[in-house]
Amino acid sequence: MRPFARLGASCLLLFVLSSCDVDLFGFGTKQIAAGYRLIQHEGPDQFALMPPKQDFGSFVTDIGWRQPVILVRSDGSHPWDVIDTSTKRQVSITEQQRRSDPSYRDIPVYTAANAWHKLSHRRRQW
Repeated sequence: MRPFARLGASCLLLFVLSSCDVDLFGFGTKQIAAGYRLIQHEGPDQFALMPPKQDFGSFVTDIGWRQPVILVRSDGSHPWDVIDTSTKRQVSITEQQRRSDPSYRDIPVYTAANAWHKLSHRRRQW
């Protein structure tokens, strides 16, 4: 009877852990760089960018990166936020500035869902 009791307790523990809202194993988080993470939020097509050592961030629809810069936008009609990961400095630029400035125009940009598939759970970009 003891092996069945252990099996039952193990199944119950797995059920309880899987029903928690906490991402215990990090499957809802993928690293970009310098502590910045892309988080899958609430559904398959909702993502947020989390700054280092913070538990909250901003929703993301488009994102791109190339060391040391992360470009992020929360909606196609909004300006881009440019995050310099080496200095933690953040500025906003327009789509026109992003396309014309040599510092930003060659950075590949993805939808948040496509970026999610390109990133790794374990390995950061730089």
